[in-house]
Amino acid sequence: MSSVLELALVLFTGSRHFHDQNTVEAGLMDTWHDATQLGYDGIELMHGACPDGADRLADRWAIAHGIPVRRLAADWDRCGPNCPPRPHRRPRRPGDRLHPGILPDYCPGAGPRRNAAMVALRPVYCLAAPPTIGRSGTRNCMRLAAAARIPVHTLTLGAPP
Repeated sequence: MSSVLELALVLFTGSRHFHDQNTVEAGLMDTWHDATQLGYDGIELMHGACPDGADRLADRWAIAHGIPVRRLAADWDRCGPNCPPRPHRRPRRPGDRLHPGILPDYCPGAGPRRNAAMVALRPVYCLAAPPTIGRSGTRNCMRLAAAARIPVHTLTLGAPP
């Protein structure tokens, strides 16, 4: 009998404006349950390490339930190979916790690069908590996962998962 656990890697992507703890926790519990029904020993949760909103809620849930967590924070200080040669960096506002780094400005492409890196790790499932309106990095991650044929389940504020 093998002593190695086989965990389903689950990508969680969520808006920094998504604060419905009950919905996030119910969605993660259902995801864990579904993974065990498919023969996995449990899940490993991967997220973008945003200090606010849904990522924070998911991280807390995982820690409370002994779920391994893989945090892939965006490197806001560094530009990528596909960044435009023209100035494109944005100044950091005082107290900016969402784009942490040491430089006074940040690369707006860092979030999408991080999302692509998470999808490239081939999670078995993507659980998403997008904002109710507007564009977001969460929707970018959802599109990338869907294009990679990773099943995406969307949580809705205040609704059962």
